[in-house]
Amino acid sequence: MKNKLLTTTAIASLMVASGYASAQTTVSGNLNMNYRATSTKGDGGLGSQRNIGKETQINIANKGKTNIAGLDYAAGFSIEHDGTERATISQHLAGMFNENVYLDFIMGDTTLTFGADHIQNPDAEITTLGGLYDVDDVVMSTARAPAMVTNANSNYQAYGVGLMQTISGIGRLSLNYTPNYRDGSANSDTGTSNDSQIRGFDLGQQNPNSAYEVGFIGDFGVKGLQVRAFRAKVESPGDQAATTGIFGKDLTGYKYGLSYNVGQITVAVQKSQQDAFTTTAGSNSFTEADTKQLGLGFAVNKDLSLGYTLSKTDISRNGVSTNVQEKLQMLSASYSLGPIATSLQFAKGENVGAATSGNDSDSVLLSFTTRF
Repeated sequence: MKNKLLTTTAIASLMVASGYASAQTTVSGNLNMNYRATSTKGDGGLGSQRNIGKETQINIANKGKTNIAGLDYAAGFSIEHDGTERATISQHLAGMFNENVYLDFIMGDTTLTFGADHIQNPDAEITTLGGLYDVDDVVMSTARAPAMVTNANSNYQAYGVGLMQTISGIGRLSLNYTPNYRDGSANSDTGTSNDSQIRGFDLGQQNPNSAYEVGFIGDFGVKGLQVRAFRAKVESPGDQAATTGIFGKDLTGYKYGLSYNVGQITVAVQKSQQDAFTTTAGSNSFTEADTKQLGLGFAVNKDLSLGYTLSKTDISRNGVSTNVQEKLQMLSASYSLGPIATSLQFAKGENVGAATSGNDSDSVLLSFTTRF
């Protein structure tokens, strides 16, 4: 805490010397540690795996008033290190330094934002109750990645411009536009227009294409209610057909969910869908994933919470169902130690990836999280 105060004081003094006496700069961060054990079978499963993982993040944020009456601003960025989750060092470093980058112009209930990974987005499951991690994160160490819809083709990780409007007693609306959609990775340098890592779609497509997303999070003034609704669209590049043999199509996605809390009990439901171009056995496909979820939560007391999550996903390729449904189930328990949050989660996956039957998994994840 002492170092944080010294750092904040030093930065604030510099801002005063520069003529921005109204600015406030803070430095914060978080540390996550977890133990995971997974057993898989079928479809080339890797058998039993055990590992300890970590995530560290440093956040630098600044806010204040401009010299225009009624116009405030906020700016910041984060440095996140998740280990080796990226396929290459260059992609990994890009991910580290494109976390929560933003410059906001604030006019009362209206915010104009520029940046990446900052605007409200659908990349979280409203059905995760009583635990720190979503069910697809708990079962991720399997022979195949879960087919469950997660970000629903959201463009929030790409650099763009967004508008957020708070509606008193209702919630917050958002609109996010990105000229270059990065397939989930904000990894282009300032001014870059021919980056080899820019991907319009999958399959190595190099043409960047624009995308937008509209979203809403709110309670409509109803105590205990939370509603989340997002819809995204990624524009098709003109030469998609020539490159992949598939006629150019836009990629769409949506995620609609709501939860309701009464006393110690919370119930949540969610429906999500997203399109993608994939390659299976050397053949290009237009894939549609549809996920339905249910979540149940019970707050035992102020420190201990329990939860159950059920997720079912169906896949179709070029309009034909795979007839293999992915089913993920998770039991969660979280306990607060004050400055440290703990979570123990058990997950069972059936037909993981919704590609072949029998690709099953059992996982356990023990997590510790603290902020500073």
